[in-house]
Amino acid sequence: MEMMGIASQIFDEEGSGAFKLLPASKLSGRTRRVGRTKTLDGGVVLTDSGYSDGDRTLVGIVPYEENQWTLARHLIEECTWVVVSIDDGCYSAQINQVSVTAAGIRISILLKEKLS
Repeated sequence: MEMMGIASQIFDEEGSGAFKLLPASKLSGRTRRVGRTKTLDGGVVLTDSGYSDGDRTLVGIVPYEENQWTLARHLIEECTWVVVSIDDGCYSAQINQVSVTAAGIRISILLKEKLS
């Protein structure tokens, strides 16, 4: 089972933990910064500004447990910046949303940059 670690960037005794991820989690999606502009002749111009980890959004789906829900709520309510650790590296990030769904706890994370 895949894991995700999240910790507050500043000291917070209750601001860190590990989450077991369900297969419905979306951690691997990537996009490029591509813009498309229509031209008067019926064509298009594509502008490619490359790839950035800062464009990624991670969505972790975690089995519901009361202690995991308490941690997720604490992280979104009290921790502005967090470090997220997943299989492909560590990232500076902000937690965008946490909610309880039929599938479990849904944690949406906006990445800023890759740390390692």
